[in-house]
Amino acid sequence: MGKGIEVAVEKISPTTAKNWLTKMAPNRNFNESRAKQYAADMLAGDWKLNGVPIVFNGDGSLIDGQHRLEAIVRAGATQQMTVVRGVAVDAMSTFDIGLPRHLKDFLRINGEMYSAAIATILRSMWRWDRYKTFKQSSYAQTQPTVRQSLDYFEENVDEFRYAAMLGVANSKRTMLPDSLIGSLFIIFTGVDEDDAEDFFTRLGTGADMGDRHPIMALRRRLIENKAARDKLSSNLKAALTIKAWNAYRDGRDVQALAWRAGGKNPEPFPVPR
Repeated sequence: MGKGIEVAVEKISPTTAKNWLTKMAPNRNFNESRAKQYAADMLAGDWKLNGVPIVFNGDGSLIDGQHRLEAIVRAGATQQMTVVRGVAVDAMSTFDIGLPRHLKDFLRINGEMYSAAIATILRSMWRWDRYKTFKQSSYAQTQPTVRQSLDYFEENVDEFRYAAMLGVANSKRTMLPDSLIGSLFIIFTGVDEDDAEDFFTRLGTGADMGDRHPIMALRRRLIENKAARDKLSSNLKAALTIKAWNAYRDGRDVQALAWRAGGKNPEPFPVPR
């Protein structure tokens, strides 16, 4: 241990955290999403003492830990954390220069074959279950924490694995991102499993459908998108796919698919039925 450095495990109350934040040295920009995720884990009782410290330099200025301390304030929950005091004043330049571990890394470490696809499907389905949208918003916690994601995965392991495999296998043929295929397959399966399988098989092959079939209308839109300069957003692709699904389920003919997200008379985001 360096000369003058003190290390201890301390209980940090919301009041203490708020006080320490007033002593913060110039730091990186505040990340609202990260603070929300940390606070969510604390509120759920999932925050663990992990050895990553709150750090003060020799002048008593806080140089690492602003997001964790802000989360304690927001959650209103006292947490145990390692606290390091007395590090060199210029030590901040050595912080956080390694690559962070993301959800897909934890899944891969646990042996999941389609870790990247599963990670994105988990986040998409977490948002859908709570907000009925695939779009992230700054006004709500629309990004689950790693702990929340892993817990969610454990509750539905086989479903997520199959959805990810299906998405990866059909992404090129359907012209949709693998994670979007997987997410929508899970949602459509909740309505009708056989129809969900048939829908994505037809979308991938384009076979045995007339020009006015809703799945063919979706294929045309996706083919046009491949050559377009301004690409469709993932959220718009999801809306169009759900509209095609609803028309397919209703047995309706469709010449062209559209969804109006903004403007004077925006449409609500479609819900599969």
